[in-house]
Amino acid sequence: MKRYLASALVLMLVSFAWAAATLRSGGQADQKEYGIDLLNTSAAMESWVVCGFTEGFKWPDDKKTGTFRIGVLDHPEMLKFLMNSCNMQPSGSQVVEVSSCPPTPDDTFYHILYVGDLAGPAWSAWKSALGADPTVVVTRAEGGIPDQALVNFHYVDGELKLQLDSERADRLQISIGNELKSWVE
Repeated sequence: MKRYLASALVLMLVSFAWAAATLRSGGQADQKEYGIDLLNTSAAMESWVVCGFTEGFKWPDDKKTGTFRIGVLDHPEMLKFLMNSCNMQPSGSQVVEVSSCPPTPDDTFYHILYVGDLAGPAWSAWKSALGADPTVVVTRAEGGIPDQALVNFHYVDGELKLQLDSERADRLQISIGNELKSWVE
């Protein structure tokens, strides 16, 4: 329990430090460009964690070259935060590209796919198209990790909690780093 509280506190402090640094470094222009609401602390925290996933997970060797893609499906606010915080940033030898996913899947491979609306038709189409691609699907749902998701965010008493499906990660040949494992409830 102490380890979880310490991890939660570190996540919260880093999120606030990130928001403060964004404001001090001229991030207001970026906020206007992307229309970011800095009072949306849930989206700020979740986007920070998703950006950390670029280093926290290890993909198969054939996915470690080219562009590192983060796709956002049905969550415009998360797209704005991710565009502001990690788009065009380096991740190892790759550069992170954040984009909105089309409602029907194409042949673009996404390392990370953040899904906003689990009940929508776009997710139904994407869920069946993912197959065995080593994509870290991130959701925000109560009641456990949804089908096809590898990471689920949920809140308990206002605190962000992470759930990981390590068996799914193994099947997809995605390794979970030790620091990331320490964030899990």
